[in-house]
Amino acid sequence: MEENNDVMNYDDERYKTNFIKAKTFFNKQIPVHLLKKDREWYNGLITEISNDFFIIDEMKLGKRVVFFLEIWEIEEYGGWEK
Repeated sequence: MEENNDVMNYDDERYKTNFIKAKTFFNKQIPVHLLKKDREWYNGLITEISNDFFIIDEMKLGKRVVFFLEIWEIEEYGGWEK
């Protein structure tokens, strides 16, 4: 059976990496850009964090709950204007 590269699969190593990044961004209050596995993306600040999810105050949509299992990639967001 061939692997479908269009589908984003759960990866334990990716989960750990994204958790560490999110925790760092939260502690330093660095704005983030995150891409979810369903290809939806958010830009904002992480306001609360727990072991399996966090709350992001998204720039346009307000507060959203994001589970670590949903995240494909999280990185620093450079377009933030305070």
